[in-house]
Amino acid sequence: MDFLLLALIVAAVASRSRRDGSGYSTAGGPSYESILNSPTEPPSHLPELTNAQLSAPLLNPSLLTRCGVPDDMKVKIQVAVKMGRAIGVTVTTSPANHAIAACVDQSVRRMQWPATTKTDFVTTTY
Repeated sequence: MDFLLLALIVAAVASRSRRDGSGYSTAGGPSYESILNSPTEPPSHLPELTNAQLSAPLLNPSLLTRCGVPDDMKVKIQVAVKMGRAIGVTVTTSPANHAIAACVDQSVRRMQWPATTKTDFVTTTY
């Protein structure tokens, strides 16, 4: 019974997210917003990542060129990072282009950061 209730809640949130654009991940994994809005985690004894450590992997110019991002397109990448991996990603493009956003999303999910048990958040805009 609890599983059915959980499935209905997840379906409702996913439906709402697709309608209003919040919390929707183009690559099918968890979105940045879903991780940001999840319950708080227990305190960690490991240091959190600095802004420089969080943004460094996202500053690679090939991230945008390999996905065919035109020079006049704005791209906003929001990432939740834990244990050296992206655990939540949301990519927004202006003008909207689902294929490019999905490509960037998938590329970000393959990136690596220094591992910490704390969830860190970073937003980068190009």
